[in-house]
Amino acid sequence: MIIVQIGIYPVSGQKISGGVEASVYGLARELSAGHQVFVMDYPRIGVDDSVEQGESLTVFRFRNRGTHNCDAVGRIGEMVERIEALNPSVCHLHGTGFFGARFFDALRARGIPTVLTVHGLEEVERKKTLSVHFSPKALYQYLTQVPAERRLLRAAPEVIVDTEYVARSIRKYRNGTHPAIHVIPQGIDRRFFQLSCPETSATVLSVGAFINRKGHLLLVQAFEKVCRKSADARLVICGSKANGPCYRELADYIARSPFRDRISLRVELSREELFPLFSQARVFALHSQEESQGIVLAEAMAAGLPVAATRVGGIPDVVTDGITGLLSAYGDIDSFAESIQTLLTSDSRRALMSQACREEAQRYSWSRIAEAVEAVYGSFLSAQQK
Repeated sequence: MIIVQIGIYPVSGQKISGGVEASVYGLARELSAGHQVFVMDYPRIGVDDSVEQGESLTVFRFRNRGTHNCDAVGRIGEMVERIEALNPSVCHLHGTGFFGARFFDALRARGIPTVLTVHGLEEVERKKTLSVHFSPKALYQYLTQVPAERRLLRAAPEVIVDTEYVARSIRKYRNGTHPAIHVIPQGIDRRFFQLSCPETSATVLSVGAFINRKGHLLLVQAFEKVCRKSADARLVICGSKANGPCYRELADYIARSPFRDRISLRVELSREELFPLFSQARVFALHSQEESQGIVLAEAMAAGLPVAATRVGGIPDVVTDGITGLLSAYGDIDSFAESIQTLLTSDSRRALMSQACREEAQRYSWSRIAEAVEAVYGSFLSAQQK
């Protein structure tokens, strides 16, 4: 089978920014074990056109010739021509924003069979962003991205989502009119299963881009409450500077904190630099405002780290409250602090959760996920031939 994956693909496998990149990277590599796979990376500013040729996996990169991300649509025609020349069995498009919608339209116009993966709904995420962090830019993004997503979801015949939460959201926001929906989670790097965590650590680890949605500032505020009870607790937050003002606000707050010596920010780490941090931690924490799945939560569970997280979006589909972690309401820093404190200090409970985490994380193996995705391709192509 000739498969074309269309989505954000990491420039380096050692530095993966965000769940979509991790998903496209992991799925493409797993599928290439049994198929010929081509990846069309989204056009990027400052990246030249290039082809990275492999035995069964080839990556095409394209330069965004404009000055904004939305200018990437100018390359869609050329990209679709390249895809058509490959004569693929199926295309797999990742993303539902303006670019994804325009790309799908172009593929459909050429009669190229295409499956869509929804990595979180723009409508849900951008509406929450507007309600908590309003700005003219956020409003503009909502008004441009959401209509495109609605149109795409009406047109796509087959949709893959990572959690039941996203499936329910699609049905809700489409008022009952929706495509065939397949719930298949996003997978994780198998090396997370090989990590081991020390029983005596007092380190809390958080990994997520420095953007408002990840709730790092609320995490720090909750951790300050933990510090008043646990003298040896430490917090490490890792992420990319996806939002400069957000990062500076967080760094400035920490600089003024009485517990600043116990909180560290790690920026733009490679995959190899992240693995030791998971091995040195006792608890994973993420006070996110919205997640469709939260791949990093599954990564932490694979490493045996119990999770303190918020009860939002698809997180309860990943973290079972009281079994693999402790959940609290977004914005409730008192409850979140209690969750962290419990996981840091209760050895017996943490040990049971750690074992449950490793067992639950098995369902995020890329081999299982690729098999399920292949089944979707097969049923979709069979239906197309009828």
